[in-house]
Amino acid sequence: PRLAPATKPGTVQSFHSQPGLQPPTVSVTLRSQTESPGDVFVAPVAGYGQWGPMIFERDGALVWFKAVPSGEAAMDLQVASYEGQPVLVWWQGRIVSQLGVGFGVDEIYDAGYQPVATVGAGNGYQADLHEIQLTPGGAAYITAYSLVRADLSSVGGSRDGTLQDAIVQEVDVRTGLVMWEWHADGHVALADSYDEKPVSASTPWDFFHSNSISLDPDGDENLLVSSRNTWAGYEIDKHTGQVLWRLGGRRTSFHMGPGTGTAWQHDMRWQPDGTITIFDDGDFPKVHSQSRAIRERIDWRTKTVSLVARYVRSPPLLAGSQGNDQVLAAAGPSNGSSGGSTSGGDSFVGWGERPYFSEFGPSGQALFDAHLPFPDQSYRAYTYPWTGTPASPPSIAVSPGSGEAATVFASWNGATGVSAWRVLAGPSPAQLAPIANAQRTGFETAIPVQSAAGDFAVQALGPAGQVLGTSPATAR
Repeated sequence: PRLAPATKPGTVQSFHSQPGLQPPTVSVTLRSQTESPGDVFVAPVAGYGQWGPMIFERDGALVWFKAVPSGEAAMDLQVASYEGQPVLVWWQGRIVSQLGVGFGVDEIYDAGYQPVATVGAGNGYQADLHEIQLTPGGAAYITAYSLVRADLSSVGGSRDGTLQDAIVQEVDVRTGLVMWEWHADGHVALADSYDEKPVSASTPWDFFHSNSISLDPDGDENLLVSSRNTWAGYEIDKHTGQVLWRLGGRRTSFHMGPGTGTAWQHDMRWQPDGTITIFDDGDFPKVHSQSRAIRERIDWRTKTVSLVARYVRSPPLLAGSQGNDQVLAAAGPSNGSSGGSTSGGDSFVGWGERPYFSEFGPSGQALFDAHLPFPDQSYRAYTYPWTGTPASPPSIAVSPGSGEAATVFASWNGATGVSAWRVLAGPSPAQLAPIANAQRTGFETAIPVQSAAGDFAVQALGPAGQVLGTSPATAR
């Protein structure tokens, strides 16, 4: 990711009641009555405003944002289940742009936005940004990287070269114990790589570059690992570590039907119906004219791969890195169209290096489109129904006007159940009484009041008028 550019007007959000929050602006350009009802989950990086995990509503209004410290980045914000409860999960740490990898940890937070657990890589490695998948048994599949000495002469490099090895670990979240570990080095041939050949002994060669892990839907404990730089997915036997088959690339195990080949792809996922979804970047270096989200089916009898769905944005986008395709649960019966999901659900696509997020219906129709200001990026993007009740109280700011007039600003970072706000005022923090109510309007609600009171507070109200939270009192 690039360094953050100087702020331009309209690119960064700001709030009176939350002056410490300065996330990038979200622009929504397309909405549909048939779009899914969930909020959008992203992690802005490399552009305007602060970087960090962010949730926003379908109209672009902020729900929650957590700025990461300067010098760090957050990636891959998603909703998962841990110990039977919905949680937020994301990677956080330092990105080494020369290597295209991260060194950090994976964070797990509860619905009150409080830390529950931190997942790190074991055996002396650090968790990489590309993947975390929590399992019902309390484990996490993560990626990591290591530099190793290797003979690269067979691919035009040095006999004493430096290889960037891709590692997959299964880590017990509670104890940090590494339960299983796999290395691309030794299991995948160097000659399979499409990456530019190593130029010097001291320059690490990223021959594999893993960017997603997907457990098999039939529960046989094998897993599918996507390799950006070999243009292939690898089915790994967890018991032996051996590659069972390869989808795409130089030595594919299948006959690849029309439109099924990928280049520099990300986010290769098993789906419950046995198909595989892929975000096909196609760029850096450029191979395709546009990036796309695709769904493929393997015919095990004929060992043939066919294309069963393809989603592209109009106007088209071409991403050199990152991106994902989240298949949503079907709202009803599939319409049977050959252009969309075989299970009838929508697809929510994050365009990675390009700061766009799109939702497509089962037949490929565009239902939703939004973007961050360029050059912001978000590694992946998701949509989920989400209920958050912050452990911290609501926030308030008061802007005095002329005479007794004032404007009270109310917000509650992460709260999803607020319908309205009540303003309390009085001569002291211990003597406050209601003076005004207002319907919630986005992340921050501005409420004009007429009061000579010296102290104010706000109460967040639910749909039935119940008090959900009360801010500290603040002086006029």
